[in-house]
Amino acid sequence: MKKIIALVAVAVLFAAFSISTVGKKLPSVGYVLVGPKTDGGWSMRHYQGFMSLEKHGYKVGGV
Repeated sequence: MKKIIALVAVAVLFAAFSISTVGKKLPSVGYVLVGPKTDGGWSMRHYQGFMSLEKHGYKVGGV
C-alpha cells in the first residue's frame, strides 16, 4: 500500500511540474563565429546548430 501511495505522489508531482513548464517562453541564444559560416569546419557546424535551434522555436542572433 505504501508503494502505491508513493507512486501516486510521484505521478502527481511530475504532472504538476510539467503543467508549470507548459507555455514558458524559450530563451534567446546569441553567438559569435570566429570565421566564415561556410568554412567547412567548426564555424559552419556551429552555424548549422544555431539554425537548428531557430527551427525549433528559439530566438537566435549571431555576429
